[in-house]
Amino acid sequence: MANQCNKLLQEMVLPALCFAVTLIVCLMQNLSRRALEVALLFDAAHYFASAKAVYQAASALFSQGTAVHLHLHQVLSPLFDTLMLDGPVLPVMGAAIFAVTGRYPSVADRYILVLMQCIVQALTAVLVYLLARKLTASRTLGVVAAAAWGLYPAAVIAAGRFLTETEAVCCLLLLTAVLAALQSRYFVLGQLGGSNNLGARASSPASGAPEAPVVVKGTQYTRGWKLILITGIAGVLTAVTGLLRAALLPMALLLDCIAVFLLARWRDRLLGMCGILLGLSLVMTPWLSFTHCATGKSQLTAQRFPVHNFVSGSNIETDGWGVLPDSELAGMFFPADGGFAISYGLWQARPLDSVQLALRKVSRLLNTLWYDYRFKFLGLPLQGQQFWHLLACIAGCVGMLIFCLKPPDPGRESRVAFFIGWASIACVGVVPFLVEIGNPCLGADLN
Repeated sequence: MANQCNKLLQEMVLPALCFAVTLIVCLMQNLSRRALEVALLFDAAHYFASAKAVYQAASALFSQGTAVHLHLHQVLSPLFDTLMLDGPVLPVMGAAIFAVTGRYPSVADRYILVLMQCIVQALTAVLVYLLARKLTASRTLGVVAAAAWGLYPAAVIAAGRFLTETEAVCCLLLLTAVLAALQSRYFVLGQLGGSNNLGARASSPASGAPEAPVVVKGTQYTRGWKLILITGIAGVLTAVTGLLRAALLPMALLLDCIAVFLLARWRDRLLGMCGILLGLSLVMTPWLSFTHCATGKSQLTAQRFPVHNFVSGSNIETDGWGVLPDSELAGMFFPADGGFAISYGLWQARPLDSVQLALRKVSRLLNTLWYDYRFKFLGLPLQGQQFWHLLACIAGCVGMLIFCLKPPDPGRESRVAFFIGWASIACVGVVPFLVEIGNPCLGADLN
């Protein structure tokens, strides 16, 4: 028992170290006076207003004397416009952190939101460590991967803004970690039992040849519920990821399908899909009901009105960059117009110029950081940060190629999973390459 406790403590040291170092660096960078001045700038200001509205609505709903007399629709009606634009996840998180700390949402207390974002970034570094260690079976490479993302300048600076990117990356990595549990021998080999060693192949001392899988006693009933529980959690994380960043929802769903497809038996695949649908429904049903009350029709994701990004990102005259004040072209379209249809129409008007613009955006992804504040990162100037960004992108792509060509498990399932994973990243990457104004900080982490 003592040996197990010591081993557990040793396993916790490196993740705790990754968390602590990342958190300290994030706080040093983002709690300065200059950083706090822009913590609620642009979109962050609207997310803060939404969090404040959620806090006020919750106070009105649960306060004595008003909870009985106010109708639920009356309480929620001030949230219709704000949450339809910003989604429910980040505003609810912001309202909750203010409620826990006993503070009324105010600009003066914006450091509370920055602290929350920095903690999420530190948790993301821990997830990177755990996933990298699982993929490489190396603590050293796990620490290197955690440092590469936990100390990535754009990610650290983004953690000082009340925006959804930090939470979206964390949810996406947590979803990956949960789905990785489905690839253990316990599920993939289709054996029954209650041990993680289930299905492990024993080696003959004489020949070293693998023998038949070791089957531990257990019940199919227990294993089925474990499968539904894991996939249900994956479904919840998929829905939350989609509500944070709508562009990531197709990728999250594709990851779910890949993980379920790689299960050994059709019964397990069916149970896995049921679990994912159950998790999705737990989150999406209240949201769909809310959007139906707000707009008269159900909306699967937040309506961020991406038409402005589509138009500005396809504008040849501004080389695809956003400008202030908006260009005349951007003023010709309205939020209700179809973004993809507009982008396709602009491509048809000047196809050669549009192709050249799209190709230039590939180099922007490698050379341009996500944020627009031109901050130094712990004294490192912008040029040094761009070099760091370039190294992170190249190292991520090379690492994935090596893993695809020579995975630890050379079986068909492993190769299929990673090649489909590359395809999903490519599909999601089409959006920033073709239509977006800048580069999301998610880009480097996808690798």
